[in-house]
Amino acid sequence: MPQHTPGPWTIKSYNASHQLFGGGLHLGTLPDTEDCDLPNANLIAAAPDLLAALEQALEFLIGCDDGRAEVVNRTYAAKAAINKAKGIK
Repeated sequence: MPQHTPGPWTIKSYNASHQLFGGGLHLGTLPDTEDCDLPNANLIAAAPDLLAALEQALEFLIGCDDGRAEVVNRTYAAKAAINKAKGIK
């Protein structure tokens, strides 16, 4: 399975669009409209950092899993979000 472009990803705004860059590549253009504005572009750019942080949090959760429903539920939620980000069903 191919890997995502490594972070950090950055956004550069030009005229009426936001350009997404990562790993020395131009990853895409996001138009600055009501549906896709700078906050959405920033969220996309943060994706590699968010994934890495969630993977670290999952390791922590697994390490302190004592069977409590709260820990188990958060562990499953973290695994599901990581799988979604990686395109794993």
